[in-house]
Amino acid sequence: LQDNSVRPDKVTFSVLLDILSRSKGDYVDLAEKWLKEMAERYIKGELGLKPDTFIYTALINCYWKSGRQNAGFEAEKVLNLIEENYDQGDIGCKPDIFAYTSTINAYGRSWSEDKSHKVWEIYKRMKERYSNGDVSLKPNKIILTSIINVCGYPTKSPAGKKTSLKVLLECMLELQTSKFINPDSKTICTLLNALKYTVENDAQLYRIGAAVFELSCKKGLTDELVLNTLKDSYPKLYQKLPFYDGATGHLEMNQMPSEWSRHVRRRRKK
Repeated sequence: LQDNSVRPDKVTFSVLLDILSRSKGDYVDLAEKWLKEMAERYIKGELGLKPDTFIYTALINCYWKSGRQNAGFEAEKVLNLIEENYDQGDIGCKPDIFAYTSTINAYGRSWSEDKSHKVWEIYKRMKERYSNGDVSLKPNKIILTSIINVCGYPTKSPAGKKTSLKVLLECMLELQTSKFINPDSKTICTLLNALKYTVENDAQLYRIGAAVFELSCKKGLTDELVLNTLKDSYPKLYQKLPFYDGATGHLEMNQMPSEWSRHVRRRRKK
C-alpha cells in the first residue's frame, strides 16, 4: 500500500480489511490506518473509496478480536458512525445485524462495570429500528446469545454482577415472549453458564436455573448438551430430574418426556 504506482481500490481495501477482521490477534492499528487512507482519498475526490457498512464492520471485528480492554467502547463509536451516516442519507452505511452483533461481541472480555448495560442498550437501539420498519434488523438467537455471553464474563464488583444478572433476566424474558427469536440448546447452555458466574447466592441460582431448564423443556430444546450443563453446573437440580437414577448416578433417558426434546436436531448417522 506504500507503492504510489499501485493504488488499491475499494475491492482491495475490502478484501484486506475482511482478512484482518477474521484473523486472531490485534490488527486494529493496521485496520485504522487503511480506513483512514480510504477516507482521505475519498475526501480528495476518489468517490469509489467511500467507506460503507461492510468496511466499518470489518474494523469493529478487528476491535473484537484484539482483546483490548476498550474494544467495546471503540467498536460502539464505529457503530454510532454507521448509524449517523445512514440517518444523514448515506445508504451505503445502512446498519445491519452483523454490525450490532460484532459490537456486542467486542464488549465480551471488557472489565467495564456497565458493559452488560451497554450491550443491552445496543440491542434496544437495534430493536427500535426494527420496530420502525427496518425488517433486516429482526432480532435473532445469535445476537441474544452474544449478549448472554457478555454477561457471562461479569466484572468482579457486586455492581457489575448485579447489572449482568438484570440483563440476563431481560434475555430470559425475550426468550419466553419473543415471537421471532428461536433459541437452540446452545442458547440455553450459554444462559445457564452465564448465570453460574453471575449469581453468588446458591438458592437464587437454583431458582433461576430451574426456570431456565423449564424454559428449555417447554421449547423442546433439552438435549445432551443441556443435560450435561445441568449436571456440571446445577448438580442438585440435575439430581431432582424425575428420570435420574440415584443408585447409578445416571439418567434413564428413555423415561424423559419426548416433548422436552421435540425440537432438538438429531444427528445423522454415518
